[in-house]
Amino acid sequence: MSNFGSGSIMGKKKNIFGVAAGSVDAGDAPISLNMTALMDILSNLLFFLLASYAVSNTEIKGAEDMQLPSSTSEAQAEVSILVRVTLDVIEVEGKPIVKLEKGKLPPQYFADDRVTPLFKMLELYAKNGKKGVKMTEDNTVLLVLADKRADFELVSKVLKTSGYAGFPNFRFAVLKK
Repeated sequence: MSNFGSGSIMGKKKNIFGVAAGSVDAGDAPISLNMTALMDILSNLLFFLLASYAVSNTEIKGAEDMQLPSSTSEAQAEVSILVRVTLDVIEVEGKPIVKLEKGKLPPQYFADDRVTPLFKMLELYAKNGKKGVKMTEDNTVLLVLADKRADFELVSKVLKTSGYAGFPNFRFAVLKK
């Protein structure tokens, strides 16, 4: 029987062999169990579980007239270097790199299968790092914000250029459905 009010459980004390401890007539000796300590442990476990489960939202600002595609993906964005491709401009970390003409890349900015100004900028980030953080194999993931109306050929050129500059890994930012 258990008596939850007092925090003790009634029963026979037994040794490791299953035999009642003490004399043969041990009877029903109370076994004391401190419920307060157990509740403290439970609340601590619950607190740390909730603290480690916290949802991490990454706030990323898009361009003014930008439309991102939507997805049902649950993956969280990990920001390393932010590359934004709109219908007007290609930006790296908010700095305009290439001005587009009607959503197309002007031919003077494209040479050797690379977008030259973008390549130079990403190469600087690969060498010098971002805000004092050196680029390593683990944090060379580009976060690409590409307008869903942008031409695939343009986005493909941006991704190839980033690979040549030392950023072979990328993730696309999307709106969560």
